[in-house]
Parts: sequence; structure tokens; C-alpha cells
Amino acid sequence: MKNLDVTKKDVIFPEQLPKIILLCGPCRTGTTALSNVFVQAGIESHMQPLKSIRRAKENDEQIPIWQVGNNNKIIHSKETFGLKDKAEFFNPAEILLNLGYPPERLIVIGMLRNPMQTFISWKRLYGESMKEENLLRAFLLTDAIRKFCHKCGIQMIFYVHEAIRNNKPEVVISSLFQKLGINSSSSHLVDWRESPKFGDKDPRNRHLCFYDSPPKKFIEGVRDWGGYQYRNHPVPGTNHLPQDMFKIYELFQKKCETFLNLKIKIL
Repeated sequence: MKNLDVTKKDVIFPEQLPKIILLCGPCRTGTTALSNVFVQAGIESHMQPLKSIRRAKENDEQIPIWQVGNNNKIIHSKETFGLKDKAEFFNPAEILLNLGYPPERLIVIGMLRNPMQTFISWKRLYGESMKEENLLRAFLLTDAIRKFCHKCGIQMIFYVHEAIRNNKPEVVISSLFQKLGINSSSSHLVDWRESPKFGDKDPRNRHLCFYDSPPKKFIEGVRDWGGYQYRNHPVPGTNHLPQDMFKIYELFQKKCETFLNLKIKIL
């Protein structure tokens, strides 16, 4: 069995360590859209560097190097857990700690979306290749990261995509950025009509870093949206998903409400 561990050869740390805002959760939970908010704020943003390294090792491909921050005091990095069995299930916070990154220089945003909404999004995107047990694993892993952060003294922020369903996106982002200590209140953070499209090799997006070439269908929604917004999927009347997923989601939802001082309805 291949060893997919990320080593110091795969990651380059600068002399002055930046604070890393590490956004993680199951794929199709709104992580790409939220990442684009950080991009719009001009924050150096890295899209799935650790997962890209692990995928390359699993497939015997050239391994990308993640250079963590140049001269920035704060950077954003996104990791998601998804379809495959091995490379896409890992604890990014644990990997960074194992590489010697100090826990006080990490802020983890654990992000979830209503389980049925996430299931429908997985089904629409992956079709017959979707494994329902991996959706449960992704929720359980996100909750395990919560417990790991608590144990290791890493600041953990709870966030659910439905925050922008029940509240104005600009209010949600303003509250989140205030808690993160990020000074940016411009309306373009949530209104992208005049902004470079996510993923484009536009000079204005030079602070956005990819480590593989994601299929267009994974980013086209965010590319083509006019801003940070919630899109609801019609939900069937029956629910067959494990209750553990809903318990984890409700925990994150309640903590998100408290942290951001918002109200989020459970439908």
C-alpha cells in the first residue's frame, strides 16, 4: 500500500510563518464559493495543496510543491474530502502539525452544508460513481478534525453554508472576517460581477494558487455566479441518510449561530 504522507520535501515554509486560515469540509458544501470571498479580499489563497500532493503520490504523478505564503502575514488554504477512498480522506491540520507548523499559527474553519443538500449535490455531480458511505465518512472526518483541534489547542471556527440562506451574505462575511481579524468590508467580496472569474489566469488573480487542474464542472458554478449566494436543491420527501450526519451538522449549525451572532433555520 502506498504511503501518501506529506513530507517536508513537499511543503516549503517561509522564514516568517504566516497565519493559515485552513478551510476544510466535505466537497460540495460551498467551500469553493467561500474561498472565492477570500480571493476577492486579495488574500493569498491555495486550492487543495495537500490533497493534490496526496493524489499525485497515489497516481505516481509528478508531486506539486506547496510553497506556504511568500511575504504575507495571513493566507487562506482550502481542503475538501470527497469521492475517492484514500487520497481524499485526511486531516490537514494534523499534517501541518506533523510538519512542525505551530498550532497557534493555524485557524481551522470547519464547513458543512445541510446533509440532504450535500447528498443531492454529490448525486448530481458524481452520478453512479458516488459512494454514499464516503459522504458519511466526510462528515465524520470533519467532526474528527473538530475534536483534534480542541485537543491540540488549534482555534476552530464552525461555519455552515446555510448561514447565507437565512442572512445577507455581506452580513455573514463581515462578521466572519471581523472574527478572523481581516480588515475588508468592500461590497465586491460578495458581488463578483465586476471581478475576475474564479480560476482564470487573470493577473488580478495572481494570489490564487491551484495545484492540479480541477474539471470545469467543479468550479463553473462559482465562475458563473454573480456573487456569493445560496442555491437550494429540491429535496425529496424521504430521508435515508444516517442520523449521525444530521447530528454533526446541527452541532456545527448551532456553533456557527453563536460565533457569528446569526440565526440559521433548520429546514
